[in-house]
Amino acid sequence: MIAALALAAGCGGAGPATEPDPGASRAVAEALCDLARGGKSTCDRTGTKAVINGDGLQVAVFLDTVEDRFGQYTFDGRAVLTRDNGDVITTRYKHYGWGREEAIEKGTHYWAVLSGAAVVDWVLRDGSRPALRALESDEHPGVTQWRAGDSRVLRGWTLLRGVVVVLDHPAIVASIAPHLKTLPPAAPHVVHIRIASELGEQEFTCHVDGQPDPALCAAAKAAPWPAGVGWELQQVYLAVPGDSFPDAAAVVR
Repeated sequence: MIAALALAAGCGGAGPATEPDPGASRAVAEALCDLARGGKSTCDRTGTKAVINGDGLQVAVFLDTVEDRFGQYTFDGRAVLTRDNGDVITTRYKHYGWGREEAIEKGTHYWAVLSGAAVVDWVLRDGSRPALRALESDEHPGVTQWRAGDSRVLRGWTLLRGVVVVLDHPAIVASIAPHLKTLPPAAPHVVHIRIASELGEQEFTCHVDGQPDPALCAAAKAAPWPAGVGWELQQVYLAVPGDSFPDAAAVVR
């Protein structure tokens, strides 16, 4: 009986979603505006579109897998942002919560700090990284962007649980730079690295533009990650065409 109830409580599609979720899309569009305003810029939202300093971003969130079991709502999908100039940015959008509303709220928050801040600063073309700085204050001062080949690499906020360190971002970017150089240079690319360190093993989950990318994981393993066990890390880097963002502060060969 319990097994039957659990089966009935779960739901999910057989493949990637083909239609965007309106509520989640509106939430992400509003998060973009919150980030822009936090960085002292203007933003207006109309439905699922955010217009930041006159530059529009149409948001479409796809919930590719959804599970609702006994009130625990879990989703995994993509937030796809399309700029007025045709640029498309595809990011991961994943979380869980007690009920759909809480899950979407938490998932949007983590999406904003991990991915959204870098997107907003790129749209603003502001090398001082106002959206990221508004999130971090002076917690992690230092370089927030690098050059890797013909691309500029902007970091997002770092989610790190279980250990307190400042990541060696130049060394991390240097490790993944050869893989970044294999991606089409004329388009933006979102790199998402998640590491769980348990029982002495580091488990990597890596995505590029919302899709699993084992080659990125292979490159990322060479970077100097924190020592110890019992920690979890998520880090997003946005790689954009070199002429689309000013003032790269460091070069990775």
